[in-house]
Amino acid sequence: NGFVFMDRNLGATVTGAESHGLYYQWGRKDPFRKPSGSPLNVDTLTTSADNLAKSIAHPDTFYVSLSSPYDWIGPNQNNNLWSTVDDEKAQYDPCPFGWRVAVVKNDADGSPWNGFTSNTYNGASYPLAGYLDGFSGHLVGNTGGVWGASARARDGFVFKFTSAPGSGTATSALRTNAYPVRCVKDIR
Repeated sequence: NGFVFMDRNLGATVTGAESHGLYYQWGRKDPFRKPSGSPLNVDTLTTSADNLAKSIAHPDTFYVSLSSPYDWIGPNQNNNLWSTVDDEKAQYDPCPFGWRVAVVKNDADGSPWNGFTSNTYNGASYPLAGYLDGFSGHLVGNTGGVWGASARARDGFVFKFTSAPGSGTATSALRTNAYPVRCVKDIR
């Protein structure tokens, strides 16, 4: 599709199914490591909270929301944390210089994952890293997904997949969930 992706998820040290990389709540600049025995530091939001400044001061806190819009930032959602209204890389995009979280124009032709029907395609492979549940912070495994920089309604765009053929789908997920990020070359 003309997109050049990194050969691994952001934060992964090796390629392959065993290296999941880091997990990001949609729009956050700071990641979470895959839980391994010790639980995440979880904080439940109040409905009036604006957690952008709080998340910067406490990057190790996983914010859960038990009410709509189910966004870690609180009720005043910001659709431009990873991508500006002009589709430029925004200040909270976690990818290194020259790379960015992929922008998705729509679910069909604008998806950088067109052609993927599972977690592998044309030499590329995505690990089944699961995601961190936005209601608890617990790891939900046996699936895969990577965030896109685009927002849709109250949700963030995510490309989800399993190892089964036909499982790759462009969809949305609650912004309190945490998925890995696969950076794309920033060609602007």
